[in-house]
Amino acid sequence: MSYIAQIFDPLGLVGPTIVVAKLSMQRLWALKQNGEACEWDTALPTKIQEQWKAFHSTLQLPSEVRVPRCVSLPNAINLQLHFFVDASQGAYGSCCYVRAETSGGVYVQLLTAKSKVAPLSSRHSIARLELRAARLSTQLYEKVIFALKISPPAYFCTDSNSVLHWLRSPPSRWKAFVANRVSQIQHSTEPS
Repeated sequence: MSYIAQIFDPLGLVGPTIVVAKLSMQRLWALKQNGEACEWDTALPTKIQEQWKAFHSTLQLPSEVRVPRCVSLPNAINLQLHFFVDASQGAYGSCCYVRAETSGGVYVQLLTAKSKVAPLSSRHSIARLELRAARLSTQLYEKVIFALKISPPAYFCTDSNSVLHWLRSPPSRWKAFVANRVSQIQHSTEPS
């Protein structure tokens, strides 16, 4: 836990690294020996120790990543935000890119990202996790426009046909889990 807490990433740019750490932590929470939860001082199984050591040896690599922080050009003719979402059985996330057109060309830069591990308490289908990712994307959008103090056109992309189908219908058509998230997404964005 102390190693995970030491990773400072307010913009979510090393989110994939943090997700791996969070998934490791989640596996530890779910770990049982002889049908009972493990105590804090119980030695971990060898396989989990080896996986952690392999991950831990890569923790210095993100410090070598360099990301330009100037994402908006003052002479931009057109500025857009593009959000992409995806999910897997273990985690889901969203990232935001800024696209700026100038007389000299088009520049695209990663602005921020957010990821979460899938809940252990109730296993969701990939489609529902994709819907969670889409909702996460609208939350990220709201934070971005609040921080930037401007509202350029925003585009949201998902590869989930289920999510697109849900978003094209009124929320009342769906059960509570889907209806609540569809309503929240539709409130923050244009379904088209």
